[in-house]
Amino acid sequence: MDNLKNDSRLKNKTAEQDVIGLMLLEPEVQTALDTMPISLFTDTEKTIVQGFKEVHGKIENITLVELMEELKKPSYDLDITTLTELTKFVSECTITKYHLNKTLKVLSNLRKKREFVEYAIESIEKLLKGAELESQTIELTNKLERFIQCKNDSINGVNSLVQKSMNRLENTDIQTKFGYSLLDKNIGGVKPGDYTIIGAKSGVGKTTLALNIALNVLEQGKKVLIISREMTDVDVFDRFATMVSKIPSMKFRNKDFTADDWKKFVNASGYLGEYEGKLLIDNDSTKISDIIKLVRRYKPDLVVIDYLQLLSAEDGSKLENAERIIANISRNIRTMTLKYNCHVMALVQLNNSFKGMPHGENVIRQSATVYQDATAVIYLHDLEDKEELKFVYSSVGGIGDTEAENIIKNNKSKKSMSVYAFKLDKNRNGATGIEPITFIRPNFKMYDNDGLKNI
Repeated sequence: MDNLKNDSRLKNKTAEQDVIGLMLLEPEVQTALDTMPISLFTDTEKTIVQGFKEVHGKIENITLVELMEELKKPSYDLDITTLTELTKFVSECTITKYHLNKTLKVLSNLRKKREFVEYAIESIEKLLKGAELESQTIELTNKLERFIQCKNDSINGVNSLVQKSMNRLENTDIQTKFGYSLLDKNIGGVKPGDYTIIGAKSGVGKTTLALNIALNVLEQGKKVLIISREMTDVDVFDRFATMVSKIPSMKFRNKDFTADDWKKFVNASGYLGEYEGKLLIDNDSTKISDIIKLVRRYKPDLVVIDYLQLLSAEDGSKLENAERIIANISRNIRTMTLKYNCHVMALVQLNNSFKGMPHGENVIRQSATVYQDATAVIYLHDLEDKEELKFVYSSVGGIGDTEAENIIKNNKSKKSMSVYAFKLDKNRNGATGIEPITFIRPNFKMYDNDGLKNI
């Protein structure tokens, strides 16, 4: 492995020495030191350039004598023979200032090859120590993608960013909507690169809300990937079929269809069939590396993960505690949203120990880091207190005591309809807020106040 790292084919000593010689021969090109990475050079030449940069910070035009005086310092650990060879770099220099950029490009390509080899060797060593092949393949692929995308070479300048900002502002494409006014007004829609959390206690409707949003996004012509760790792919499809056909979910469970139900199911299936290639449902992925592979392959606009705490640790991190595992998964999701320009909506369980309206990071089970990573956090809360319910309804015009008491009674019965608090608890890009949301259990539908007006 060490022989491969030091292979002479990954270096060009003549080019390295020519660049050093040229900067001593024609001091005006020393301005290149301001942006020239030391990593373009290797071995002794790398140390010389390091010294060159150090002196350049103090002296504008560096002479050979001044450079040699710097390199005589013990910290550089260069012998006198090496220093005397600097004169040969000047006398034997084969390039002019007009060839500098071309020579630096040669050195840059060799640097990338060295990094490629280092990444490959690192992955091989991990494999030999027992790491999983698939996870190492994904890790190596992610690193090597930087070479294709040229991300190592430069940071966008201000002029480039101005142009990108103008292009985005001039883009008249309609923003993809969540389909819920609280979210669309405050967040602005389902934006690429965002990471949204939906949190609630068990049975309060996290999956239902997420699938309602997913259907809204599908109907706007976007591609949706559902990652389910709780249901089979057929179960998820049946949820969509229930939402579209309005056949009560109990009939799906009991397989109790009338002739009219079959007609509705066929129509709903035909409608959903129009989203072939747009609606992707997976229940095999168990780790974030599995999900990244699907995102890279299918390029979805929205990814729904149901739910975060059911994802497994990557090999090599299984001995870590649950909180650290979830934190690592969450940070990888955040990176994935930015790298692949998709919107991720991850569902999380809340701690059963807390009482009252959920707020902040500590109500999320096993990891507060999830809250910190997210661009937006939505909480669903089962309302069983009259004053709490009246507070939620105050955002949409208010509600009287009698109606509030009837809603609370209905909520406690857990029958066909419940009203929850629909709370945007965190919004990195705008205002937060709270509204009531109505859960129609038989059809797995959720309506905000505006949605109820259109039923």
